[in-house]
Amino acid sequence: MNRTPTQAYFYYKSIRGTTAKAPKPETVRTRYNYNWGMESFIAYCHVGTITVNFTDETFAFNGTGTWQDRDKTFSWAPDSALLTVVAKDLSMIKQFENNQGKFGGLTFIDYSTKKVYRLVMNGTLVTAMQVFEQQLLRLPWFVGSVLLDESLIWN
Repeated sequence: MNRTPTQAYFYYKSIRGTTAKAPKPETVRTRYNYNWGMESFIAYCHVGTITVNFTDETFAFNGTGTWQDRDKTFSWAPDSALLTVVAKDLSMIKQFENNQGKFGGLTFIDYSTKKVYRLVMNGTLVTAMQVFEQQLLRLPWFVGSVLLDESLIWN
């Protein structure tokens, strides 16, 4: 599946507060364990490992340390609320690159550098490209320090 930034924004607007939330990482870690009766726009996968499944465009997160037992499988599908993944580092993001046309349009935050990436699709080739303009994404958690209590790097 491929979702443009505009499609992601309108999808967010259509379901926000009804079937999905955009919680902060501490809320997920301490209170919810990803099970609060709603989907999340954001997958926090920065403390653990990810296993990517290109067949059905899903990935499994296995938490470690303070994120132990926060395991979950996420889906990148038209009816999935997932729009952003917080990854440990760029090597974790690179796991999603492929030549099968999978995960196109998914956005990432590299937790180690606070840089933002988006999986860009060219035919069936999907590669991670750094996003330099915040306005391109139009999603509220990319504004200021809303998401990680730290400013994201846009240059």
